[in-house]
This record gives sequence, structure tokens and C-alpha cells, in this order.
Amino acid sequence: MFYDLLDNVGLLALLTIVFSLLHFSNIVVRNTLPSKILIGVIFGLAAAVVMSHPIVLPQGATFDTRGGPAILVAIYGSPLSAVIAAIIGAIVRLQVGGPSAIGGASSFVFYAAAGLIAARILWRDGKRPNNTTFVLVAIFGTICVLPAFFIGQSVETALAILQKAWWILLVGNIAGVLILGFMLEMNFRRNKEAEDLEKAMQKAEAANQAKLDFLSSISHELRTPMNAILGFTEFLAHNPNEPLTRQQKQSVDLVLMSGNHLLQLIDAMLDLSKIEEGKLRVTLQPISMRDVIDDCLHQMENEAKKHDIEIIDTTSETDLAFVWSDKTRLAQVLANLLSNAIKYNQPGGTVTVSCQQMPSQFLRINIADTGTGIPEDMQDHLFVPFDRLGQEAGTIEGTGIGLTLCKRIVEVLGGAIGFKSEERKGSTFWIELPTRENQVVEITRKQPGQL
Repeated sequence: MFYDLLDNVGLLALLTIVFSLLHFSNIVVRNTLPSKILIGVIFGLAAAVVMSHPIVLPQGATFDTRGGPAILVAIYGSPLSAVIAAIIGAIVRLQVGGPSAIGGASSFVFYAAAGLIAARILWRDGKRPNNTTFVLVAIFGTICVLPAFFIGQSVETALAILQKAWWILLVGNIAGVLILGFMLEMNFRRNKEAEDLEKAMQKAEAANQAKLDFLSSISHELRTPMNAILGFTEFLAHNPNEPLTRQQKQSVDLVLMSGNHLLQLIDAMLDLSKIEEGKLRVTLQPISMRDVIDDCLHQMENEAKKHDIEIIDTTSETDLAFVWSDKTRLAQVLANLLSNAIKYNQPGGTVTVSCQQMPSQFLRINIADTGTGIPEDMQDHLFVPFDRLGQEAGTIEGTGIGLTLCKRIVEVLGGAIGFKSEERKGSTFWIELPTRENQVVEITRKQPGQL
């Protein structure tokens, strides 16, 4: 008996797997005629197969779980599916033969009718079936199929059979409906979660694309008038024919400073949208790290003097390896990190630049400052766009996307970026870049530039 039950459960599980595969491939979820026919054929064959593998009780009585697929086909398919399954089951039962062949064949009609009624009640209320529902449906199906015992044989014979086997019929139907229904419902919920996740991802991607299109469009639209404003302001500030008063010059200088800050933000937004869309152009080639560091340090001299910061270059007398990178983008990242180390430092502080050769042919560039450091509870938000970690109301200028841009550019270049920071002691930011071309290929396979 135990092995017979396992045999029936295995057959119902096989039906669930087939139905799941067809559902996952979107074959049986379309409300089309072929889909309805296919569901009917699958459930009808399943009922026929379990009918040919009856469960034998110790006293010699037998039952099977045909009620499961025969009833549930209407719930998980359609009325047409239920009719097709009933026809297939009835034909197979007639071919098996025996004194109760006609009654057994007609039982599929009653099972189909019970399933259609149950399906109509369920879908009218808009509820998904649960284990309690399956038990009630099985009991209802058992009641509906009782007239089949009176077809093809005398009333006395039918009553005698029912008196001995009604509970076997009930157990078989409950087992079939409950086991198959539970597996089908689990499959439905799993597929529903996958579909909901896919829809959510598609919605998020559409929203992200709309955001990128907006950023790109608005950035382009702002850049042209901003360049015009800066151009006329420069002309106003340096017009020898109409020199400005001291107060006027201060106001014009403020306009220039704010305009340049806004232009930097616009350029950063454009770069960020290009990276998100995978359209950032980079030219990878051997780059002298020595030249890039020297150029960036020279560029930062005035800013360091303005903030009373000493820049210490420990690499000045070191032969640095060439890195496989894009010179313009690498200089952009390095300049941003140096600028942050200067801006968020303390008067009289230092910024130290160092390099070290890492395993696997990578060169690490470290930029350490003696600033106030980053609070530990804010470090997880460091690379989040437009998050300035509480500095929004401070006096230090910033766009809030500089580090985000640095991280994504470095990843596009096939490298990595990181930091360590201790409050009231300072921070050290580092970037690692490949020194060989094949290292870029290896890294970008694992970590694509587009996030």
C-alpha cells in the first residue's frame, strides 16, 4: 500500500512538473484554444495513468487518485479542458473494461461537473484555493460522483459497493485533490512571485531609463545657457572699458563660482547617465602613472594653498608601473579624490599620495588625508549618488555624485576603488588599476562597468 501511494504521488508530481514547465514557458497561461486543449490532454492522461496504478489496501480493496486531476483540471484550466480530460479518462476506463467499466467511465463526467462548479465559486470570489478548499472540493466531488455507481449495474449492487467502499472513494479523492492541488498551488505561487519580480524589474528598468533620459536631456539643455551665462560673466568681469567696482566684482566672482560649480554638476550628471547607459567612451592603453600623478598634483597646487594643506608625494622618486587605462578618465578620478582630500581636511593638514604593487599585476594608488574622517554609521552611504553625508548645509562645495562617478569610472576601467576611515584621524581612499591588458578583460567579466 505504501509503495502504491508513493507511485500515485510520484505520478501527480510528474504532472505538476510538466504543468510547471509549460506554465513557465508561457504555453498554458495564454487564454487560447490550443492552450485549453493542451491542459485538458495533460490532466486527462494523468488521471488515466494513476487509474492504472491503484492503491491496494490490506483487505484487498483498491482506490486511486484519479479524482485529483479529474476535478482540478477545471480550476487550473477551463471548461473545455475539463471536457477533454473527462473524455480521455472515460475512454481509457472503458478500454480497461470490467463489470463497472461504464460507471467508472461516467465518473469522469461527474468529476468534471464538480470541478466546474467549484471553479466557478472560487473565481467568482477571486480567491486562491488552500488546503481546506481542496478537502472541501474533494468531498464535494465524492458526493457528485456517487450517481456513477448506479450506471451499468443494479441498485442493490451499487448500494452494496458503496456501503463497503464509500470511505475508500472519499480517501482517494481527498488524497488526489489535496496532493495535486498543494503541488499545483505551490507551483502557481512560485511562478507568480517570479512574474511579479520580473514585472517589478521591468518597471524599475523603465523608471531608471526615464530618469537617465531626463538627466541626459536636462543636462544638455542646461549646459548651453550655462556656458552663455559664464561667457558673458567672464566678459563682464574683465571688460577693460567698463571696469567693475569692488562690490560689483565680488558679486560677479560669486556668479562665476556658482556657475562653474553648476557646470561641474551638469558634466558629472552627463557622465553618470552615459555610464548607466553603457555609452561612456574610454580608450584603454598603457598609461604612465607617473605622468598622471604629476599632472593632477600640479592641478591641485592652488587649491591646496588656498586651504593651507601640504601635499606629500611619496612616489616622486619611484619608478611607477604603467597602467592599462584611459588617461582622461583616470585623471578625472584622481583629481576628484585629491580635491576631496583637500576640501575635507583641516587647516595645516596633509594629503599623502603613495603607490604599491598589488598581487595579480595591479597597482594601488593611495590618497590619505588628515581630516575629520567619516563616521562609521555613514560609511555605507559613501558611494550613494547625491548623498553628502550630512554636509548639505555645510560651507564645503560639492555635488554629491563625485565619488559615485569615481567608483563607476574605475569599474569601467577594469579596476576597483575602496577606502578606510577613522573618525577624527582621517581617511585613505585607494584605487587599483591593472598593469596588463588581459587583467582588464578578466575584471570586466566579473564586474561590468554598467551598474
